[in-house]
Amino acid sequence: MTSSFTPDTIGNINNYLKTANTLFSENYPGESPERQPVHTVYGGAHIFKEGTALKMGIGATSHMNTYAPNFVEFAKILQLKGHDLIPNSQADISDLEDYFASESSEGKEEHGAYFAYTVYQRVLEKLSREAVEDFRIDFEDGYDFNRKFDKVLKKLVDKHIIPFLFTLGRSVVLKAKQKH
Repeated sequence: MTSSFTPDTIGNINNYLKTANTLFSENYPGESPERQPVHTVYGGAHIFKEGTALKMGIGATSHMNTYAPNFVEFAKILQLKGHDLIPNSQADISDLEDYFASESSEGKEEHGAYFAYTVYQRVLEKLSREAVEDFRIDFEDGYDFNRKFDKVLKKLVDKHIIPFLFTLGRSVVLKAKQKH
């Protein structure tokens, strides 16, 4: 079978693709090697208020306390490694929690339930410290663009975002798309 492209044509196409791929890679370098947020929240600008992230964290902690009140329930719900070996009685669960919490317990890392205990403790700590790391405020959906965008943005910055930055600790991204 004969090709309709000559070697020179193929070479030119490859050069164009190389240039295009280089430009693309410069603009879109891919995943960052830096740590990525565990949880990104996208919320409409019309419902954003100071304390939104804190309220979400309290809600998440409340759900953990209700549906996974201990590391055993947590492990079984998520079917974490060793979940089928963990005891069911409250007395045995309490004994394991005490054993794992003790700094002098040797060999606890080898216990089948230690992984679940560690993950559970880290989730609780993360929720209490920083439940929402990355809050994206979306001006696109459900937002009345008949108002002047600059005036609304100034109000958000003055009254909500600045105090919010101090409680959030990571990043806030404003997304706006004017409707035509």
